[in-house]
Amino acid sequence: MANYLARYSDTEKKTVMICDDERDLFQLFEKAIKSEYNIILVGSG
Repeated sequence: MANYLARYSDTEKKTVMICDDERDLFQLFEKAIKSEYNIILVGSG
């Protein structure tokens, strides 16, 4: 079980939250980093 958890955490993506009110910037950031990170998009702080 420990080996499974170690392998799982090595391949798990980090999560990034992007907060902006410009939809175009959302799309730009998402396309740039979506292959490396899980993304949470927020339109307002």
